[in-house]
Amino acid sequence: MNRGESSERKGLPPLLIIGLIAFVGMLGYGIIIPITPFYAQSFGASDFVVGLLIGSYALMQFIFAPLLGRLSDRYGRKPLLVLSLAGTVGSLILFGLAHSLLLLFLGRILDGITGGNISIAQAYVSDVTTDENRARGMGVIGAALGLGFIVGPAIGGFLSRGENYHLPIFVAAGIAFVSMVMTAIWLPEPARAQRHPASQARTIDVTRLFRSFTHPRIGRLLSITLLIGLAFTAFETTFALFADDRLGFGSTQTGYTLAYIGVVVAFVQGGLIRRLAHKYGEARLIVSGSIALGLGLLVLGFTQNIWELLLIGSLIALGEGVLTPSLSSLISLRSAPNERGQNLGLYQSMGSLGRVIAPLAGTWLLDNVSEASPYVIGGVLVLAAAALGLRVVETQAQDRERSAEAQA
Repeated sequence: MNRGESSERKGLPPLLIIGLIAFVGMLGYGIIIPITPFYAQSFGASDFVVGLLIGSYALMQFIFAPLLGRLSDRYGRKPLLVLSLAGTVGSLILFGLAHSLLLLFLGRILDGITGGNISIAQAYVSDVTTDENRARGMGVIGAALGLGFIVGPAIGGFLSRGENYHLPIFVAAGIAFVSMVMTAIWLPEPARAQRHPASQARTIDVTRLFRSFTHPRIGRLLSITLLIGLAFTAFETTFALFADDRLGFGSTQTGYTLAYIGVVVAFVQGGLIRRLAHKYGEARLIVSGSIALGLGLLVLGFTQNIWELLLIGSLIALGEGVLTPSLSSLISLRSAPNERGQNLGLYQSMGSLGRVIAPLAGTWLLDNVSEASPYVIGGVLVLAAAALGLRVVETQAQDRERSAEAQA
């Protein structure tokens, strides 16, 4: 028995700890997002400055997540996970203690720089799972993210009653600290996480990031990820405003609706995705998930009552629930071992880029075009992603044919 196996048996199961890390990441994000506009406004921030504050986190994550992924390829997953969680703890404390807008921005920027733990966690799952059960491992992360999306906003809203914005921030920091300690004590370094020479890049190369769209193995997958990220983030950003105008929803009804969507996503990613991936494969799931999400967004803008909303919300949740683990799993499957952390970091950055652009674009469309326009345009983008997914399916079929001919 090697030392990694011994550590795994003595401690908690690695996938449980990785799931907790993913949960904490989304929990902290979920706690902070609902209160950030009001917290920033208490320092005199305008709506535009609030948007910049939220976007600064995503922008930093977009730039630095691939770097953290490459560093984890070289130095190991566990040290970079601990470092990332330590950055989250420090940034949240700074955010909670801030007495100026400058410190608010510094807190969110620091969290974005060190907040690539999800991509490292996905690389860890790739290291400790086989090709056959990788979708299940990614589903654990997806379910944890979905659960964090359900619980985080509820905690943030409950703890911030009476305009007490500091308490939920410090609660989020405390949860991140516990996760950091658990990672340092109980998480074994996976045996497959080797230090490969190709992963020794010292700085982020933004041009390389954009060139990744032409990568022969994962370029289309990264394009799909960006299109999905733009559409779904625009939905998340504008839904409360849309529901208020169209259905007269307040924060409570909006929270319940988003929680319902989160429950469906967690159900799909926590159990259903394993059976679907085994039966159909990740590439086909990307196509079907994109179609479900795209159609859901297209009709969302024309919703007239709560029952239509719940039905359409189920379709949106089903599509999103299938897409996230399928994309991350297929990217890991199509990556060489020494590129896995880097490529999953690129995947994370595509989602971050969507979170930079979509809030500003979505709210502008809502204010200046129509209530339905963010969802109609988002639906078109996602259906374009489905078309790219069909090309991935075709490419895989061609690869299998060539492999069969070579063996013959």
